[in-house]
Amino acid sequence: MDIAGEPNPIIRSTLVSHQNKAVQERINVLCSAMERSTFLPERLNIEAAITGYDSGAIPCSNQYILIWAGAIVDSCPDYNRYHGPQFSS
Repeated sequence: MDIAGEPNPIIRSTLVSHQNKAVQERINVLCSAMERSTFLPERLNIEAAITGYDSGAIPCSNQYILIWAGAIVDSCPDYNRYHGPQFSS
């Protein structure tokens, strides 16, 4: 529903403004994590994520993104596919 109480067919998560805000919020979280990180491999992965969001290589989505040794290497639609059934609870 919109402000006037009319049905609103636009799904909020598909709005570019919403996606841009979500990406910026994620970058802010990653920058905070980078400030606290003292472990070089972790810092490389955080930096790769920030660069990925900035460049558009990591879009706003509900996918899991795999970053290994400072490089974006894969994505996966859900946790079980990401880790396999042996890791599910």
